[in-house]
Amino acid sequence: MKRHYVLLIHVLFWCLFLLSDALQHYQYSRYHPTIGRTLLITTTYMWITMTAFYGGYTLIYHFIVRPWPWPGWLGIINVLTTLLLIVAARYVVEFVLLKPLIGYDNYSVNKAFTWSWFVKNAVLYYWNWALYGLLYGFVEHYVQQQQRAREQLRSEVSLLRAQVNPHFLFNVLNDFYALSLTKPDQMPDALLKLADLLRYMLYSSQSAAVPLSDEIAYVKSYIDLEQLGQNGRANVQTSFTGSFSEQRIAPMLLIPFVENAFKHGALFQQQAIVIQLMADEKQLMFQCRNAKQAGEKDKTGGIGLANLRRRLDLEYPNRYTLRIADTDTRFDVNLHLTF
Repeated sequence: MKRHYVLLIHVLFWCLFLLSDALQHYQYSRYHPTIGRTLLITTTYMWITMTAFYGGYTLIYHFIVRPWPWPGWLGIINVLTTLLLIVAARYVVEFVLLKPLIGYDNYSVNKAFTWSWFVKNAVLYYWNWALYGLLYGFVEHYVQQQQRAREQLRSEVSLLRAQVNPHFLFNVLNDFYALSLTKPDQMPDALLKLADLLRYMLYSSQSAAVPLSDEIAYVKSYIDLEQLGQNGRANVQTSFTGSFSEQRIAPMLLIPFVENAFKHGALFQQQAIVIQLMADEKQLMFQCRNAKQAGEKDKTGGIGLANLRRRLDLEYPNRYTLRIADTDTRFDVNLHLTF
């Protein structure tokens, strides 16, 4: 959380604390006949509370979490210093400010007042705020750890997504080279399709999730582009059924399987590539099967598969199943996601 937001939260908290304390004292105490006097007294006493709170946060908590090679007895000194500051703050408030300035005497009816009693009472009355400051430090530390973990997660996901893009471009450029030699008249249409794909890759990579309908449109455009490179002769069967308008999915999640099917598949066999997707408001089932040349080893079983599994672990923890069957003649992928 940004520092100015944290500062604003602290200011709002102490303002609300002051308002609540002032209303309570003005309503029930005979020592505060006016609102101005009430605000003056409660504001100065809040200074003691803040001393205890920030003493616990800065002196006690920060000594605990910082890996300084100091002896343990210095921690005890910090605790005693915090308690001493509480006592000193109360003395200044009651005997240096309030009593000389407005004649407020908090102990006028206390016949048993002694300085040892004063010290003990100040510590017992405000020590809990030092504890609150210590607990606040631990909560702040936990929140910062969670934020760093989320930032690291986003960085890793972005890196994994970025690894998809060069692989995709490498495959497409190879197809374009072949297309330019065999059917150069189709290059303009192919370039337009490529522009749409690149536009989607550019903008989708900036989002945590995209509409499922956009991801499906991307897959279809990729298939069309590959068909251009294969002169429309690749045997591809597709089926996309269900509800797509309201569902969202991590971008570029399905395309590596489709790329792999075209790159390593026996494209001209019967049912060379079969792509099926079914979705409803709760789940998505994706299947991609491709025939293989005898002896062909599918490269998605290496770095690409590890990349995909890691992305699924990060973006769909405990919400996916991925089953892959790799034989000499077929490569089958079955992915089940829970939204």
